[in-house]
Amino acid sequence: MNKKIVIIIILTLVVLVSMIFILNYAGIGEKTTNKDLYPTIVEVDKTSSFLEEGSKAADFTWKNVDGNNIKLSDFEGKPVILNFWASWCSPCKSEMPDIEAYYNMNKEEVNILAINLTVSEKSVEEIARFLQANKYTFPVILDDKGLVAQKYFVRSIPTTYFIDANGVIKKIYTGPLTIEQMEAYIK
Repeated sequence: MNKKIVIIIILTLVVLVSMIFILNYAGIGEKTTNKDLYPTIVEVDKTSSFLEEGSKAADFTWKNVDGNNIKLSDFEGKPVILNFWASWCSPCKSEMPDIEAYYNMNKEEVNILAINLTVSEKSVEEIARFLQANKYTFPVILDDKGLVAQKYFVRSIPTTYFIDANGVIKKIYTGPLTIEQMEAYIK
């Protein structure tokens, strides 16, 4: 093999390993949260094991964009769509109008909790501007430490968990959603 190709492969691997280290271990994004405006949560359920379809959803209590505590288990009795997203994510942006439309049509029968990966955002203010500019009214939780996403093993966004009225995960979907998919998966 040509020496230049070997060098390029080695350099590419070094860059990839470095990026993985930075993203996983260096606390990237901690500077972006405004802890005075949105203090970190109360708790994340640490008793659940790996979450998969058919398992009980991990409970958590976290702050929403208004600064109020939201506890997942408080929503038992109605299905929940738990959507992980970020304002810089193009596929997330593409699904947001459908999530808003579905929310407005079904908010009495289904709960939607949009978990913003705040740890990856520029600022909390940027998230608020994004939501206001697009007139999104569904509930948004700020995962400022990435702990909820970590508990739900979110590896790419958007990722959505469809949870039934008993708190059991019925479907895990990665990628942008349509209204038709939400209707099909929540049944």
